[in-house]
Amino acid sequence: MKRTRSKSLSALVITKPDLLSIYSFIKRKGPVTVTIESANSLRTEADDESVFNNDVIDLRKTLSISLRYANYRVEESISVTLTEQDDGSSYGNSFSVSGSSAEWVESTFSELEAIFSAVKPQENLLRKYRWFFIVLAALLLGRLLIQIYDVIFTVFGVQIDTDQPPPTWAIYVREHPWLGIVLREVIDFFSGLVPALFLFSWLKKLWPSIEFDFGPEHLKTRKRLRSRLSVACALMVAPLAIEVLKHYALGWN
Repeated sequence: MKRTRSKSLSALVITKPDLLSIYSFIKRKGPVTVTIESANSLRTEADDESVFNNDVIDLRKTLSISLRYANYRVEESISVTLTEQDDGSSYGNSFSVSGSSAEWVESTFSELEAIFSAVKPQENLLRKYRWFFIVLAALLLGRLLIQIYDVIFTVFGVQIDTDQPPPTWAIYVREHPWLGIVLREVIDFFSGLVPALFLFSWLKKLWPSIEFDFGPEHLKTRKRLRSRLSVACALMVAPLAIEVLKHYALGWN
């Protein structure tokens, strides 16, 4: 009777030492076939660890790596698939262990699971607190869009008729300032929600679920974009933080 255990992989940053550790573990079970898919439709197959120490992964952008051991005589197999995907998803990233011996499957699976547990996690506050960032971005973008609309209306001379008496609900809101604040925030949120979702969809791609941290630095486009984004955010947030500190903490006008 054949037994199989598998596990999906996500939120990991794979380095070359990690690959060598995974390869060495599987190699102790038997011959390993390594398949590497690189940019420009290059496919490389090898049965030794030298594939991790040449121009295949050192000079090219690696798209996916698979390692497989299979011994059909004793009905044992191990499979590991790692893919760095543009959409940031974890689809297809997994490892599995199969065999006729339940004890061998369980022990092998546990050891391989421990190896992946030691891999550096893909730390991403954007994914962890996604709804907080979406709500905050929606409020900020919504307020920005409304201000842009105001400027456009002013430039083109669009005016609202103020001769007519305001509706009852407007009078009620005016008499209850807190309700006006809530209403404004609600309008800002729904005005900026769609742009915020598009922004979040783009940003999350900068932190793929499985990221390969090896190869030429100039090909690590996501890593470089994250660094630039961090600097840009710091430059935008710093003046606002200083103003808040001066006004609320120090009491300056």
